Amino acid sequence: MALTVSFYHLTLTPIEKVVPRLVDKIYASNMRAFIWVKNDETLSTLNTSLWTYSTLAFLPHGCKLDHDDAKDEQPIWLSTTLENVNKSTVCVVTNEKVIPKADSLKFDRILDIFDATSKTIDAEAVLLTERIRFYEKQNATITHWQQTKEGWQKLT
Repeated sequence: MALTVSFYHLTLTPIEKVVPRLVDKIYASNMRAFIWVKNDETLSTLNTSLWTYSTLAFLPHGCKLDHDDAKDEQPIWLSTTLENVNKSTVCVVTNEKVIPKADSLKFDRILDIFDATSKTIDAEAVLLTERIRFYEKQNATITHWQQTKEGWQKLT
């Protein structure tokens, strides 16, 4: 299966509000998700967000803050280390990095979150463009969504 990469360009909503919504859709589709984060602070923030983002939804997950003995059984796993311990097909990238060998990790889909809500736009735009070009060279199918006041807008 060909790799699909979707870029989500956040301009209004912080990452800890968007990632749980995306992961909820992944989980509802009976898929597993791996969330690759930048550091322990982001890991802790997203871990809490996944538990508390909605009183109507339950997102079973784990991370290194928990006991790892059952990490391969978790439908959603968060880590600062690129690994696919829970046999995910979807990887949510929140650390501004590319996945050099997505196929060897068995990822079919990558959701690359570009958080422009708290960053210098010019520097981040360069990083985003580099990531898009990297995946284009991998022959990935790419979509780019930008958050607007009216909702998500697909960019071409």
